[in-house]
Amino acid sequence: MRKCPFCDFENEDDDDKCLACGADLSMVVSEAKGDGYGVKITNVGPNKISVIKEIKEHLNCGLEEAKKRCESGVAADKLSEIDAEILVEKLQKVGAEAMAVPGLKSPVQASDASSSNIITGKETNVGGGLGLIRGIIAAIISLCSIITAIMYLAMSC
Repeated sequence: MRKCPFCDFENEDDDDKCLACGADLSMVVSEAKGDGYGVKITNVGPNKISVIKEIKEHLNCGLEEAKKRCESGVAADKLSEIDAEILVEKLQKVGAEAMAVPGLKSPVQASDASSSNIITGKETNVGGGLGLIRGIIAAIISLCSIITAIMYLAMSC
């Protein structure tokens, strides 16, 4: 069963459009498939370091977690179908063989040392310290943009 994100109507898995409101259901994951899509690495290829780097950047996680995910064979889990396909393409560009699999769960859990960035909403790994610094810089840049917009509006009145 797939629940429509607009009207919460329960649709069959093979329905392309919501029977109640007509919304497109092609990107909605079936509840029977689990929590979204996972990315399975079948062959790391010759550039293991590049694969780890792509996982780290795509998931915004620490180096240690990215390495564990690479070595476990499950690069990511709980992704949308589009996000999983993007990661698969990135991994294939660096020489790995990967595929998106519905409902695939990773044996590697996200680091306990992560916090959510208030401005961007993205998780930032604070275990290594570098993620925290990037999160703070992103927050400062966002605040500066907001202040600039307010000043511009005040000056135009």
